[in-house]
Amino acid sequence: AGAAMPDRRTVSPGIASQMEVPIAPRDAVDALAVSELSHVTEEARVFMALGHNDRPIEVLQDHIRRLPRSMPAAWLFLLDLYQQEGDRAEFRKLADTFHTHFNVRAPLWEEFVAESSLAGGIESFPIVEQQIVKVWRQPSCRAYLEGLLYDNRDGRRNGFPLAAYSGILTLL
Repeated sequence: AGAAMPDRRTVSPGIASQMEVPIAPRDAVDALAVSELSHVTEEARVFMALGHNDRPIEVLQDHIRRLPRSMPAAWLFLLDLYQQEGDRAEFRKLADTFHTHFNVRAPLWEEFVAESSLAGGIESFPIVEQQIVKVWRQPSCRAYLEGLLYDNRDGRRNGFPLAAYSGILTLL
């Protein structure tokens, strides 16, 4: 019998195209997902402005439950709300789940607010930084950056520090 092909969910887009293995589209990385994320975060902000602090959490939880591998911004927003509310248990649970879906270290409660301003950005990963420079303004750049965001090793990666992860998000 022939060699078994790797499972398409564990193959990066670049490698998959070389192997001619179709990649199933992620749950929501397209214009519709960005539009929905914008709607969800705007709705959460309106509820916050009106003083309904439970509703933004419910809105974001529902979005994440429906589209767990959508844009990570909803996850980060919800982590921030849990911290503002002082809910360590929900923060920890969401941070651990966040790590299983995305290529980022599970954020720690004590470091969450300050972590994005700490060292440990993309410049701490010279090989990644060199590859970004190499593919910048190339059609493959977006796919490369998106490939950095998502865990493709079933949670066996340490993931990027939040500062580096935020830097990658900013480049997209």
